[in-house]
Amino acid sequence: MLIRTAVIDDESVQREYLLSLLKKWEETAINTLSIHQFDSAESFMFEYEEDRRYNMLFVDIQMKGMNGIDMAKKIRQYDDLVNIVFITAYPDFMQSGYDVNALHYLIKPSNDKKLFEIMDKVSAKMSGAVKPALVRTKQNVLMKIDPDSIMYIEADAHDTKICTKSGMIYAKESITDMAGMLGDGFFRCQRSFIVSLKYIRYITRKEIVLDDNRLIPISRNLYDKANRAFISYFKGGIDE
Repeated sequence: MLIRTAVIDDESVQREYLLSLLKKWEETAINTLSIHQFDSAESFMFEYEEDRRYNMLFVDIQMKGMNGIDMAKKIRQYDDLVNIVFITAYPDFMQSGYDVNALHYLIKPSNDKKLFEIMDKVSAKMSGAVKPALVRTKQNVLMKIDPDSIMYIEADAHDTKICTKSGMIYAKESITDMAGMLGDGFFRCQRSFIVSLKYIRYITRKEIVLDDNRLIPISRNLYDKANRAFISYFKGGIDE
């Protein structure tokens, strides 16, 4: 399997060093890397507009011009699936990564042990990857979404609101269309709502409580079925 990777850093020494670590990982891995280097966020975004087939991004936070956080926010408008690892010399920036669902941080100077752990994680994730949902946003942009990041989906007239770990996405697909795209792990708890079983904290007869305390309404006649699906999911299987 090919892992298409970009290293975005305005310091050539740092890019070359990270490239050497990635090549070292590749020597013992079952997957191969296609590595592309960029000396600015702007140069990467220019190519990204033409070709978005990236699996892995190593992004320096502090760069001249557009910084790494702002670049990642732009990418998340189109792609909720690509793995983003931030590179920084300052741990103070780490909190910002939660806004863009960053996979990890590498503190400069990086070491091969930590990078190898990250690449092994990405490799395993891609090997067992769930097929992404492909939706068209209200801005008429085709976007792929990692089903694993979806917390719930709500009908919005003929469109949908898709709540993910990195924010809300407004899509043109109907909730029935979305239900057809998603595999195991989701439950349609009401005509207007689909919820991810992964993010449920508990279920009452009136509502489903998510891990972040958000409340999702549930139809009374689906209470027992929702509980069976919830229990089955966390036992390792789905039985709706």
